[in-house]
Order: sequence, then C-alpha cells, then structure tokens
Amino acid sequence: MNPFLPALLALAIPLAAQGLPDHFRENRIFWEDSLNKGLGTPVRQATEALLQEEGVAVNPSDYNGMHALVAVMNLAARACVVEGAWEDALEHLQKASQAAADNAATAEGTFAKLVEQHQERLTVWREESATQKKRLQALEEAPGPRTEEQNRLRGEIQSFLDEHRAAITRSETALKLIDGLLTTLRQEKETWPRSTLISPASAASAPMWRKSWSRSRRTTPGPARSGWPTVAG
Repeated sequence: MNPFLPALLALAIPLAAQGLPDHFRENRIFWEDSLNKGLGTPVRQATEALLQEEGVAVNPSDYNGMHALVAVMNLAARACVVEGAWEDALEHLQKASQAAADNAATAEGTFAKLVEQHQERLTVWREESATQKKRLQALEEAPGPRTEEQNRLRGEIQSFLDEHRAAITRSETALKLIDGLLTTLRQEKETWPRSTLISPASAASAPMWRKSWSRSRRTTPGPARSGWPTVAG
C-alpha cells in the first residue's frame, strides 16, 4: 500500500462549511507534514482551493482571519516550491506580504481606539480607587469602636475597591495582549516582503537557499495555530 495514500485521501476531502481560520487550524499540521514528505501537489490543490473558496470571505478587519489567510498563502507558496513552480510561489508570497501589511495597518487603527479607551478607564478607576482608599484608611484610624454604620460603609468601600481592582487587572491584561498581538503583526509585516526579493531564476540556481527558505517557513506563527483571543473593549 502506498504509504502516502492516507495523506492523499485526507487532502482530497472537500472543504467543510466553515471559515478559513477553522479549516486552517484543522489541517495545518497535516499539510506541513505532507510538505515535509515532498507532497507538494495535493497541498497546493488543497490550500489554493481554500484560498479561492474561503479566502475572499475573510473580513479585512478580522485580524485573526487575516493572519490565518497569510499562513495559508505561505503553505501554498511552500507547496509551489516543492513542485518547482517558483513564479507561482512568489505570487503567493507577494499576496501574503500585502495581506500581512493590510492586516497590521487595520489592527493598528482598531487597537489604537481600544488602547485609548482602556487607558482612559484605567485613569478613572485608579483615581476613584485612591479616593476610596483614603476613606477606608480614615475609617480604620477612627478612634473608638466602629459603629454599625461605619462597618456598613467599610464593607461597601472594600467591595468597591475589589471590583475596581479586578477591572484594572482585566484592562491591564487586555493592554498587554494588544501589545503582543501588534508586535506579532508588525513582525509579520516586516518578514514577508523579504521573502519576495529573490527571483525564480536566482532561486533555481541556489538550491541551498531553496532548502533554507522552505525550512524557515515550516512553522506558522503561534496565534494562527489555535486562534487568537478576542480583546475586549
């Protein structure tokens, strides 16, 4: 039995009724393993079919979808390299480069608004917390036993501070997540143009470059593997 038959059969399965990011996540490892085994044609057929059928439906404002789109274009380019179709590989890389640049630009604009909102909220919450901490300190330092009203007020202030502390933590976490996502998208934006600088003629005469390029594209950036978390506003 042909040892590659299971791979070929799986690659030939029709696309399910789902989005490109989902289909990419389900098949990425299998496609990469197939490419490592020299199965360029079926991977190219599968990825190009996915790009044709689902790629056009990706919303440009969906940074996760766009990131997955770039990753599928990368796999299609690698498949073309395995086939020796360098011009087609470069075409996929150029499209990936443009998609990565568009994704970074769109995300910068979208996240800029979110960052501003989070920073404004953090300023307000921290100021309110500082005011309530002073009130709580005054209650704690008040002479004599606390009255029932003071105990009630103390409990309300502590609940207020707990709620604000949790909100501040969530907002700070969101800001770190945004920074990490933007860093990844900026790196992706800078990486892809460099992949299009070698012509088919020079690539064909440089087998070592061909091998190193293929190895460098074997690992898809992490967020696209499992789907990026949504940053709350």
